[in-house]
Amino acid sequence: ETTASSKKNQSNHLKVDKDKATDDVEKIREFIDSVQELILEGCEDDLISISQRRDFAALKDDCDNTKRDELFREAVREQVEIEVYVPLRSTISKHLVYAWLNDDVEMKHKMKALSKKPQSFFRIHPEHRSPSEWKSVSTILKEGVGRSTLP
Repeated sequence: ETTASSKKNQSNHLKVDKDKATDDVEKIREFIDSVQELILEGCEDDLISISQRRDFAALKDDCDNTKRDELFREAVREQVEIEVYVPLRSTISKHLVYAWLNDDVEMKHKMKALSKKPQSFFRIHPEHRSPSEWKSVSTILKEGVGRSTLP
């Protein structure tokens, strides 16, 4: 019973870690959003002045300024991400990998157990069975699980 209880506590602790990691990523996104908005608000007059130069002649047909405003948003967002996110990317990635580490370990154990099963176990019809036992797919899964994170 102690083992079951400790596993349950460990499972709850891991869930908190994933929730915390997800929350941390959301806080970073919110911070980047707020920095972007502050820059757009604080530099609006300067950005408009720059956009009125002849270098931006393509914006002349933009009567309601939607293209101009979208250009401002994209340019500011890109620069904020370069200045804020890029230096933190490695740390954020490690944080996410660590938060999902136990899921990856569990997935590897399941894949190992399932890799010993014949194709008939998965109800693959004989005409669709792979002569190589799906080795290339298995290799991709074996090597890929736990190695990649999305920002």
